[in-house]
Amino acid sequence: MAYDIAARIARADLQLPGEGKSLQDKLDQFSQYLDEVAPKYKPAYEHFVATLNDAQAGHQAPGVGDPFHQFALPNQDGKVEELRSLLRQGPLIVSFNRGAWCNYCQLELQDLKQFHDTEVAGRGSMVSISPDTSESGRLLHAHHDLPFSILSDRFCGFALLCGLALVFPPALKALYLERGYDVSEFQGNQSWMVPIPATFVLSSDGVVRHRFLDRDFRNRQTREDLTEAFDDVARRDGCDPQSA
Repeated sequence: MAYDIAARIARADLQLPGEGKSLQDKLDQFSQYLDEVAPKYKPAYEHFVATLNDAQAGHQAPGVGDPFHQFALPNQDGKVEELRSLLRQGPLIVSFNRGAWCNYCQLELQDLKQFHDTEVAGRGSMVSISPDTSESGRLLHAHHDLPFSILSDRFCGFALLCGLALVFPPALKALYLERGYDVSEFQGNQSWMVPIPATFVLSSDGVVRHRFLDRDFRNRQTREDLTEAFDDVARRDGCDPQSA
């Protein structure tokens, strides 16, 4: 039987907490749910995160004041999007996520959708970068009706350039397969590579003005910090109506 990616996306979405809470509250609530239905995950996650912390994973990622790396990646429709073209629209938010199979990433994308509509639209742009195929990205994009592109970074090539790429440890890979989550089906290859979730806010000159990076993928950028960072960059770039 063919692996039904659309069904897996929908299944993951059904497990997510509802409206009315902050993103981190929803992430924490899902972690609690996972502890109850699949208690093997928590110790595996804790060991994985501890290993990443010991290795200082992500320490080479672009920091505040650094120029962001140029990219040209296909979006969910197969159309290549380039950094230089996106920056012509003003400040840019670049969010790295692990893929359509990841419940935590789906929660973050839902939150970014709301943030885009209330804060970014008309002032700049946003993209999400994932190691999934464009087809997996298309299904995820359609499922959540996202107003921004999901770019396909096959084999985590761009994430590797940014110092964010990592490989699933065998024990964690086995747990995912045990619960029916075959990441390779979403990625179209057997690499099982994912980025450390990270969010960058770039000014229109391509310089990083804000960075969020947490090796514990159960934590994500807060709406409050992202709003403050984006507002600052929009004012800097003259894209805030109040600055006109």
